[in-house]
Amino acid sequence: MTSSCGRGFTFSAKLERCDNFVTLVLDLRKIARRNPDQHIIIVLKNCEKLDRLSLCSLLRLQEYTKCTNITLVLITSVSPCNLHTDQVIPKIHFNQYSKGEGNFI
Repeated sequence: MTSSCGRGFTFSAKLERCDNFVTLVLDLRKIARRNPDQHIIIVLKNCEKLDRLSLCSLLRLQEYTKCTNITLVLITSVSPCNLHTDQVIPKIHFNQYSKGEGNFI
């Protein structure tokens, strides 16, 4: 797991494979306890492939871990309305970038 902050500092945590959600929660608690000032950012690409239970559980990671420094970023190529959740998810749409704009970013 890799996390970075705006000051150019990157922190990497070596995690064992998480075979279940409870293991993920416990590992994230350990990381947050060891590095209380570090923000944890989890990016999930193609999140529309997640089943309803997994997606709803991940959206409540802060509650389960009791760590307020966790951010979950969901990346999807379908409309967020098609995600299998009842929770409100803020929607941000990015227009298609040109190759030059992508290199600039």
